[in-house]
Amino acid sequence: MRGIGAGVRVFEVLDRTPAIPYGVGEEVPKGHLGTIKFHRVHFEYPSRKGIQILKDFNLEIGVGESVAIVYVSPTAEYPPRLMTDSS
Repeated sequence: MRGIGAGVRVFEVLDRTPAIPYGVGEEVPKGHLGTIKFHRVHFEYPSRKGIQILKDFNLEIGVGESVAIVYVSPTAEYPPRLMTDSS
């Protein structure tokens, strides 16, 4: 029964209307492209006060680089991992 409930939840999430509509916004002009830097970022979810997801997080993303930050539960054995298009 848990599998059925999980399946239902997946479809609920897929069917919801996003808060930010697709296709809204402006493309960044080519002359404004550059490196994006995050320096000493701290983050915790409002619902999980005291559990830091990011602590003194630093990241530099170059033009054309794709990056994903993959988080693992604090109870897991491995820390968050940064994945880039070259990983």
